Amino acid sequence: MHSWNINCTTALALLALAGSTRAQNIADSPYSAYGFGDLVNAAQISQSTMGSVGVAVVDPFSLTAVNPATYPSLYTPVFEAGGAWRNATLTTSTQEAKRDGVQLAGLSLGIPFGKRKWGMAIGLQPYSNVGYLVTDQATTGDGHTVTFEYLGTGGLNRAYLGLGRVLWQDRDSVGTDNRRRDTLGLGNKLAFGFNFNYLFGAIEQTSKAIYPQASGYYSTRSFSTLVVRDPTYTFGLLYSGQLSSWRRDQQRIIVRDKRRRERHAARNADRPDSLRTEFVPIKTDTMAWGFHIGAVCELGGGLGARYSNVLHNYSLSGGVEIPRDTISFTDGERGNIGVPPLFGLGFSITHGGKFSLSAEVRQRDWSQLRSDVEGWQPAEELGLQRTYALGLAWRPSGNTVHDNLLRNIVYRAGVRYNQDYLVVRGQQLDETAVSAGLSVPVLAKFSRSRITIGGEYGQRGTTDNGLIQEQFTTLFVGLSFTPDPREGWFVKRRID
Repeated sequence: MHSWNINCTTALALLALAGSTRAQNIADSPYSAYGFGDLVNAAQISQSTMGSVGVAVVDPFSLTAVNPATYPSLYTPVFEAGGAWRNATLTTSTQEAKRDGVQLAGLSLGIPFGKRKWGMAIGLQPYSNVGYLVTDQATTGDGHTVTFEYLGTGGLNRAYLGLGRVLWQDRDSVGTDNRRRDTLGLGNKLAFGFNFNYLFGAIEQTSKAIYPQASGYYSTRSFSTLVVRDPTYTFGLLYSGQLSSWRRDQQRIIVRDKRRRERHAARNADRPDSLRTEFVPIKTDTMAWGFHIGAVCELGGGLGARYSNVLHNYSLSGGVEIPRDTISFTDGERGNIGVPPLFGLGFSITHGGKFSLSAEVRQRDWSQLRSDVEGWQPAEELGLQRTYALGLAWRPSGNTVHDNLLRNIVYRAGVRYNQDYLVVRGQQLDETAVSAGLSVPVLAKFSRSRITIGGEYGQRGTTDNGLIQEQFTTLFVGLSFTPDPREGWFVKRRID
């Protein structure tokens, strides 16, 4: 458990909510005292290492839960799990503190079926994190020292079940039989998908004003709980097209290879037998330049919520809190929290399984959040959240499996800018981050299972106007398991 001292004015400005936020572990941010806390990207670990892109990212060996229309693009069933370790430095205009923590990034299972015209996904991941412990001291008018303590724990999570379907497809003239089994679907196609999401979790907050035992004052304690449970729905579209024809590319290679062979034969004709060399043809592959355009929408709607709060005086005796008077009490008030919709648009350029470059923008106007839960309102102001992201992935060996391990590794990098949904003291927070990572194959000749490791470095907020600036480093570790080609997950056997 970590704590940090912040001057009283800043502490009160950041955390004077007396019961309106949510948390998951104590190693998070004091800004998680607002709204639903720190919102978590829905990207897998492999996508987190490339700027957290996902709206138009197609990976046949990794689930892209951001856009359910990508599920039919899976080549094989894949199970994924990951975690992250985060270290941050918190800075005000006068002080500095550090914090760190570990968090599970989620679990997911993707299953293609129906001759790769359908895809299904199921998963569980954190939706938002809240966690803070802030303490400070002040002096009363009669000289007594009072200690203020603000603590938040809890968390919202998202369980989802999704389905994707190819609505229309026009294959490249190369045909299915001539393509490598792990090629990113040559041709043009349109896919649609949806996720049934279930948000659930609890937000707990405690705030105390602790007076010395001999001061003549009772200490006060406020404890609140916000429980949220209700479904939401995400819809996605993905259009995939070609920028070049595989057959035309092959014809160009054949012409180039013929000219090279003629020049090589002419050179060998002028050389003695001992100096003649063997002709090496150009290596061909079923890779063509293509693109993906993706769009997602998470529908807005009311989340069922229940809110409880108790505020009482107490005294300390031998370090034990003895309740005295209950000042106010709210017991399980029910209502709805109206969450605004989310929209996202993405575009990516690919070259078979060798190269991809993705860009996207996502936004949700949190200023439209409404609550009719008695006693609970989001602290401070919420604003328009908008995220811009750019990600790059490169696999030197392309669609083939190479004997050199370094050529089979997927190298990733990305950058993102996030206009945060939190508005503190009239100033909207922003966040910038750069990321990079590697996806290392495990038994590459027999499966496409892999271990992904990477990191992200970024900055959030500012020290202006008495606020807190966070500089953070996050390390990612993810595991992706796919079946051995000799096995068949979720395939009905004809002979037992």
